[in-house]
Amino acid sequence: MVRAKNNILSSYSNRFELASSKANYLSNFWYLDLKNDSNKMYNLPDDVNRYRNVTREDIMNVYRKYIKGKNSSAINVQPLKVPKGEKAEKYQSL
Repeated sequence: MVRAKNNILSSYSNRFELASSKANYLSNFWYLDLKNDSNKMYNLPDDVNRYRNVTREDIMNVYRKYIKGKNSSAINVQPLKVPKGEKAEKYQSL
């Protein structure tokens, strides 16, 4: 769980490399009128804390509510193997 949280939190630095990304992220908070627990406008530290505060029990509650005992399907998509020197068709069903 620590590794998953670290991956999510480290992705924040990639999100803010461009000014347009920063503006988009902040405008989502404003547009959605997101509020924190104190009923103040949501901000980046609040968003980071959402992930930091997730517990194992939170994960298990979601699993029990949405996944356990439910039917599911899985699909594995792999690139088409084309012999060297040949061109692949744009769309091909197997």
